[in-house]
Amino acid sequence: MDGFFWQMLTGEYAHLLVVGNVVGMATWLRRLSNRKCSQITTWQDAGLVSAHAFLVGRLVQLAVANFGSAAYFRRAFVDSGVLSSADAKSRIGNRSWSDWWSLWNPLPFSLRFPGSIKTVAYGWVGERLPHALQMDVYRHENCGEMPPVLLFIHGGGWLLGSKATIPSTLTFQPGFENADCSVLACVDAYGTHDLTDRFGHYGRIDVAYVASSSFYKKSRYYVEAVLMNTRLCVNRPAFERASPLYHVLQHTPSSVVPPFLCVHGIFDSVIPIEDTCEFFHALQRHRQVTGRVNAVPDVFVPLPQADHAFNCIRSPRTVAYNDAVGVFLDLVLAAHTKQHAVLLTTSKL
Repeated sequence: MDGFFWQMLTGEYAHLLVVGNVVGMATWLRRLSNRKCSQITTWQDAGLVSAHAFLVGRLVQLAVANFGSAAYFRRAFVDSGVLSSADAKSRIGNRSWSDWWSLWNPLPFSLRFPGSIKTVAYGWVGERLPHALQMDVYRHENCGEMPPVLLFIHGGGWLLGSKATIPSTLTFQPGFENADCSVLACVDAYGTHDLTDRFGHYGRIDVAYVASSSFYKKSRYYVEAVLMNTRLCVNRPAFERASPLYHVLQHTPSSVVPPFLCVHGIFDSVIPIEDTCEFFHALQRHRQVTGRVNAVPDVFVPLPQADHAFNCIRSPRTVAYNDAVGVFLDLVLAAHTKQHAVLLTTSKL
């Protein structure tokens, strides 16, 4: 888990690393051709060139997989019945010249947000050193009186972040019992769904992302000490209530589960993709048992060659992910607006 940052960086910047390594190899070969070397030095140079060529080949594979990520998003949306093949091709991965330039430009881009920006404190934490929990609110100038709210919850292992959300369970939101905190859709990117690890995915030692059995112990200790402030063996119900998978497995007929867009990298070295697979399968089983089906179906996109936090860097995979998220939310909002209009018409009649 400690090296996931460098793996993610290599995978998302592979297309830029290919260019840099090809230029470096060409320069090196030109210098070698202009100097006289002994036989031993020649063999050493040949070995180094071969190793460098192998590295470039691996980077090319990563770059091809990165540029091909849009196809996996399209296929998932088509297979789920969310979009037709023509719509998926036109709405996901359809790049302009400025988009292509931004992908090959290693310099960071400045962020610009329309409308007003306001930072508000929504809570305080800490007994010895209390500090405010803050969130940034962006309001478009033409959004109207009752616009839909997009809540972005960043990661950080519950340790590096400074933003949070209001859970839908009333017991988790004192003071908001009478407020409408219903969720229309959820975009779930490489999330954790089962803190109890009932299927043992975090404890497996026969997969690439687990180097030894100590990984499982460290992960369990991290969750217990940082997130839950208690041990699983002492208070298992608390871990279950904090696990989305537990609530889906209850199959409560009255529970309304919004449509999910689940995205997870197959090479995730922090959160195993099997965790998301179990959650998505349980979600589909929940739909079948309760009979509650949304207008927009759930979508699961496993991304080959993608590591954890892949969308933190602007890459072809990240741009395709952004397209897919935008399409998914547009479809959910359109379905909700249509349903709301039908209800208003019915109430007037």
